[in-house]
Amino acid sequence: MPRDLPYLTDDLPGVGGVMREKPEDFFVQELPLYDPAGEGEFIVFECQKVGLTTMEAVRRIATELDIDRRDIGYAGLKDRHAVTQQLFSVPLTRDVTEERVMTMEVDSLAPRWCDLHTNKLKLGH
Repeated sequence: MPRDLPYLTDDLPGVGGVMREKPEDFFVQELPLYDPAGEGEFIVFECQKVGLTTMEAVRRIATELDIDRRDIGYAGLKDRHAVTQQLFSVPLTRDVTEERVMTMEVDSLAPRWCDLHTNKLKLGH
């Protein structure tokens, strides 16, 4: 790819570095606007995911918990080419409990903690 603009440091030798060769080279932790309430009809949980888009994580969680993808809440999209800690929410039901969320076995995705909350996570939370 040809360069149209000169580099400011064109005459200096490079340092030989590389950027983001593997997911572990970039870490993202989502920070919620507020803490879970500790009670309510939804389970909010943090997962660490590696090499997954948010939508792929949602698909895998839905499959594992046998729920509709539309029932899963999330606050935003996270980088696939990274290790990310991201929040999700699912409705609390007889079949979907805090214990079941914490013991999910999903490739490239590991639950870290969960708590109850009064509402579903939505974009921007």
